[in-house]
Amino acid sequence: RPVLPDSLFCVFSAGKAPCAAAVLQLAEQGTLQLDAPVADYWPAFAANGKGSCTVEHVLRHQAGLADAFPSSATLEQLLDGEAMADFVARACPDGPPGMATRYHYLTFGWILAGLVKSTTGETLSSLLQSVVVSRLGGLTGEMFLGVPEELLGRESRLASLEVKLAPGDADSSPVAAGINANIPLMSPALFNMRKVRAAEVPAANLHCSARALARFYAGLGHNVCGGSDSSGGEALLSAKMLSELCRTGRKMEADTTGGAGPFALDHSQFGLGMRLYDFLAADGSKLRGVGHAGFGGSVGFAIPALGVGIAVTVNRLEFGGPGPQEVISLIC
Repeated sequence: RPVLPDSLFCVFSAGKAPCAAAVLQLAEQGTLQLDAPVADYWPAFAANGKGSCTVEHVLRHQAGLADAFPSSATLEQLLDGEAMADFVARACPDGPPGMATRYHYLTFGWILAGLVKSTTGETLSSLLQSVVVSRLGGLTGEMFLGVPEELLGRESRLASLEVKLAPGDADSSPVAAGINANIPLMSPALFNMRKVRAAEVPAANLHCSARALARFYAGLGHNVCGGSDSSGGEALLSAKMLSELCRTGRKMEADTTGGAGPFALDHSQFGLGMRLYDFLAADGSKLRGVGHAGFGGSVGFAIPALGVGIAVTVNRLEFGGPGPQEVISLIC
């Protein structure tokens, strides 16, 4: 089917950034503090020695729960947001919080969802709509964490995912290995299923149009460049919070997830829920960028100093495929 401006793509981990921005909005409002323990807002999370894990640790992938995954869970259980939040609350960390940065594939989203629910009483999906998507100008119907029932029946708006694995790819990523092992939620083809599209899996199944994801990233720089853009988007974070988001943290241990070229997660540095990039300007100076790649090639990022947001969404999923990289090179 043809891709239209409002076509919705499952962008996998590229959706972690809008979810993180929703939590940062709570910090901006004073509803929670980044340096406070998660257990201050979600007491159950203190189980098994996680009492010192802060909100910032979670956002920087330093919670020590990268490998926390229920060994025998069914797909239905993994799609149950409350059950998975309860699981991560009870999980044992693999080390003290803050000591190592390891990419939290799925647990990142479940922790944020549990934190938001315990702090505000609402779902992360609802919070995302109210504090992020509502500020995307006229694109409020183009970003969802859990596709609404009325859109699930409109196949023309939903990009159908295809997986393209080259020889040797199955050994290059834990996610790729999961495809062959039929591990639930590690097989991208499952994300074409209605019940998966409809579920709230914050780390993996945000659905959005390319222009909505780009508008989100443009909004990160509005308070640096001043005001809203001509398309009607609003500032998403204060200049102070954006500066904190861009602060360099501990470098991530080697890990790849099928991102595009330099947007893969090998030895990454993370800010608050987003990866940090450095771009070289024409005059030789460095410009800090923030963004996130998703499995198979979808990617979005911002260069806040320029007020620029860029996104590429794909439905033909490849490991390290050249397509997104080539599109970005044409723009930048």
